[in-house]
Amino acid sequence: MWATKGHARWLTCAGHALAGVHSVRSQADADRVIAELPSVESVVVIGCDFGLEADAVLTKRRKWVTVIEAQDPVLARVTGMVLWRFYEAEHRTHGGDISLATAASCIVGDDRATGVRLADGSLLLADMVIVGIGIVPAVEPLLAAAQR
Repeated sequence: MWATKGHARWLTCAGHALAGVHSVRSQADADRVIAELPSVESVVVIGCDFGLEADAVLTKRRKWVTVIEAQDPVLARVTGMVLWRFYEAEHRTHGGDISLATAASCIVGDDRATGVRLADGSLLLADMVIVGIGIVPAVEPLLAAAQR
């Protein structure tokens, strides 16, 4: 096995590069999110796998968090029904708002993110957006090794 790491998969929709849009793959990424939290009241997290962790942490910091996930059920790609129903219920019990089968069409704002427009046209207002939709594996070292 050859573990090559990877980098965060980013959205390609309009607004993906606005200030206030984050991905968390490193301590430096987490530090940037933490530094902004004093001026943040609401957060939209796109992607449920990492989103549940972000939801738990941010809710404890008294932030209003909405997690949106394109698939239904929660964690469908990585767990079975009993486990994903448990996690979905736990997050809802602790105040997390989870919207399943919901896709983001763009992030809105001028210089800074102010919300997420959903595929159905509705708007979720947010002071911060965290994108947790997976990674892109770093395959370059493998490709280079295969050509030797």
